Amino acid sequence: EGIYLVGLDTHIGSIEYMNGEMFFTHASPLAPQSVVQERLNESLALAVTTEYVVGKLSDNRELMRKWMENEVVLTITSY
Repeated sequence: EGIYLVGLDTHIGSIEYMNGEMFFTHASPLAPQSVVQERLNESLALAVTTEYVVGKLSDNRELMRKWMENEVVLTITSY
């Protein structure tokens, strides 16, 4: 269980796996073109995607703390 970041062919979203249920939250390019939360197994965006990149965010306690406390999280933007 936890929170996972998911990269798709055309956009990103998150999978929330809690209490035995899984949901996919993303800014849908499909109608209604808004942020939606849907059951993982009912997501058209996931069904039509051919490439996935998945990372578990909730195992990183320091990242979760900063996120919940609205602290700056430094990111690498170039190498």
